[in-house]
Amino acid sequence: MGEDEEQTLAALKQSRATIDPLVIAHHGRIFGRAGDSFIAEFASPVDAVRCAMEIQSMLEKFNLDRSDSNRFSFRIGINLGDVIDDDNDLIGDSVNIAARLESLADPGGISISRTVLDHTVDKLKFAFEYQGEKKVKNITNPIEAYRILLNGVDNGYQGRAGRSRNRQLRPAMILGAVAAAIIGIGIYWQHYSGIGEHQTLPVEVLPAEVKPAIVILPFANMSADPEQEYFVDGITADLITDLSKISGLIVTARNSSFVYKGRAVDVNEIAKKLGARYVLEGSVRRINDQLRINTLLIDTQNGEQLWSDRFDETLGDIFEMQDKITQTVVSKLAVTLTDAEEKLVRHADTSNAQAYEAFLRGWEHFRRFTPQDFKAAQHYLEKAVQRDPEFGRANAALALLYQQAAELAWAKSLGMGEHKAKMLSGRYLAAAWKNPTSLAHRVAMEIFLPANQTEKAYEHVLKVLSIDANDPANHAAAAKTLIYLGRPVDAVSHIERAMDLEIFFPAEYLYLRGMARFGLEQYPQAIEDLYEAIKRNPNQYQYWVPLGASLAHTGRTDEAKTAIENFRSDKNAGIHFGRWTESNILHIWPYRYEEDWLRLKTGLNLAADTPLAPQSGGPLYRYKLERKPEVPTNDQ
Repeated sequence: MGEDEEQTLAALKQSRATIDPLVIAHHGRIFGRAGDSFIAEFASPVDAVRCAMEIQSMLEKFNLDRSDSNRFSFRIGINLGDVIDDDNDLIGDSVNIAARLESLADPGGISISRTVLDHTVDKLKFAFEYQGEKKVKNITNPIEAYRILLNGVDNGYQGRAGRSRNRQLRPAMILGAVAAAIIGIGIYWQHYSGIGEHQTLPVEVLPAEVKPAIVILPFANMSADPEQEYFVDGITADLITDLSKISGLIVTARNSSFVYKGRAVDVNEIAKKLGARYVLEGSVRRINDQLRINTLLIDTQNGEQLWSDRFDETLGDIFEMQDKITQTVVSKLAVTLTDAEEKLVRHADTSNAQAYEAFLRGWEHFRRFTPQDFKAAQHYLEKAVQRDPEFGRANAALALLYQQAAELAWAKSLGMGEHKAKMLSGRYLAAAWKNPTSLAHRVAMEIFLPANQTEKAYEHVLKVLSIDANDPANHAAAAKTLIYLGRPVDAVSHIERAMDLEIFFPAEYLYLRGMARFGLEQYPQAIEDLYEAIKRNPNQYQYWVPLGASLAHTGRTDEAKTAIENFRSDKNAGIHFGRWTESNILHIWPYRYEEDWLRLKTGLNLAADTPLAPQSGGPLYRYKLERKPEVPTNDQ
């Protein structure tokens, strides 16, 4: 095989690490890989188009890090119609049309049929242009093809009935039975031998690859001291974090695996419920600074014990032990690490065992999220940075602690005022950049959002996803930022990805999806999500606000008024929120664009007995809202 073919094969393998999970996340099934292409079936054309756009977006970013001679692109064609599942192969005229559309697409582009366009453009609001009528072998009538304009520029094409299709339409729920939406993907490798020259290279057929999925169960605390639970849980959580950084693995999130903490369970049943094949379990016994860690890796498909081991070390060797466990799991599951992943997995942000132990204690208290636990977390996290001033995670955790204390009016429980808490948050975040972690980027996002600096917040979201795209909390952070950037469709994609990664997801994820659906003016769906979020966590007073606005927009005035009354009568909301003003609402829901803000403001004014007071308080408290950019047309 020549060098170019080898490069193409390597590129195709790398691409699957991006494409396969996206297809699964959008409720698709992959069929029949044939050389440099494959077919995926979706239950909804909206899922298919959304998935295709996300694939092209992520691959474009992937190419940014590659030289011109090593860049590759995919063409994607999407059709809607009846198909036949023939012995794990997808056949039918609809498949042939999807293949024809794929050949019409530009490298890095997407072509769709008229039926797909009609089912998706009102919902996803993308720009497009007409490619004309195209003949398809063995199909009597020509098909109408359309190119999705990923850069958002529309050519103002007039449909057959003469109505303009380039305007921004309101999203609507599509009703009716959908047989299948098919997406055909083919690789297009750009090999440059000179300016403007390229060629398409043949690709060998490769066997389908499926990422191994693993759940790490909470290790059992075998110590005589039950106080060591924080330490044992911390070890488990760090193993989950380290393994989730590996793109070749699917790792069950902490919140989902910790549901089984302290329970006698059947590992086969757990694996089935969590969608994993492999289970890693273990135990930790600690006596002073002496540690014994037992591990067991099981393949639940055949019951085979792939690996078991016992580590007898001191506390000072904890990092080496964690590294050995991670590397062994990777080896046993035959996962290949990229150079970047190798560095991420092997990189410990402290070498001080006492600092690490203090951090674990502090983080456990922070996760309990009460004013009393914030005080305990402050003590241990401060102790961690005293022992290691460059401990990145500890500094970031302190920055988050003080930022949240200021936001939640809990600063007094830490012995300070709101202003000092914000100052300390900034100070510790600055220290965290000496050894940056994904947590530091999430903290920066939380600081920039209420400061009306959504673009800066989004820069940190992109960074955190590049560090660990398998962490559901990172996708939730992306969704939150995209909501306020006026990109609710993308926000839905990210929060649903978080839900896929974390089967037992928290109420916050429903709240964020409800907010995104509110931005899409899908009010009934938003109401459903927000009511469920409140049911799961009735203490989060802010959930009532978008619920009240959504109810008001649908004419359910009495329910809307009750929702806003519940918010305004909440004791914590009164401490944190203050007066019923536009500035205070914007501080918690910091929309960038006037159009999105007016949607919330109008709903709240319909729901509340008194309208929101106009923005006031000087330049520090005024939010400068922008007009959302319009998609250009030929008439402009």
